[in-house]
Order: sequence, then C-alpha cells, then structure tokens
Amino acid sequence: GRYQDEEHLYAGMTIRVASSATHKKDSRKRLATLAHTMVGFYESWLGPDPFEEFNILEVNQLGWGQAPPSGTCRPGWL
Repeated sequence: GRYQDEEHLYAGMTIRVASSATHKKDSRKRLATLAHTMVGFYESWLGPDPFEEFNILEVNQLGWGQAPPSGTCRPGWL
C-alpha cells in the first residue's frame, strides 16, 4: 500500500514513523510519542541514548515466523 510518513522532534531526538495505517489519523503521532517514552525509560536504566534519530517502519507483510511484522531502525545499525 501507500506509505505516509511523519517526523517528530522530542527534546533533540528526531522520531520518524512510516506507516500505511490511514484508518486512524493520529496513529503515527501516537507511535512517535510512545517511542520517545520508551527511549526515556531505557535511558533511566542504561544512560543517555547515543543516537539522535529513531525510525519506525511498518512492514507490509506477514510475520517471518518469530515476531510480529514490525521493525525499528537505528542509524549505524545497518
């Protein structure tokens, strides 16, 4: 399907969400907010996040046998 993407800035971190979920207008914003909250939670345990970007991409396929069809991409991991 056609993807739509949004970019949000939270306290110096850019969070991008690319999704084909057009049935809920605010779903990408909610995912970005949730990602920022999760990063903050782990920072309290692991220290400051060394990355300035966090990307979330919906995969338009069924799962690959182990996990639900989702993924995150951190710069420098690929």
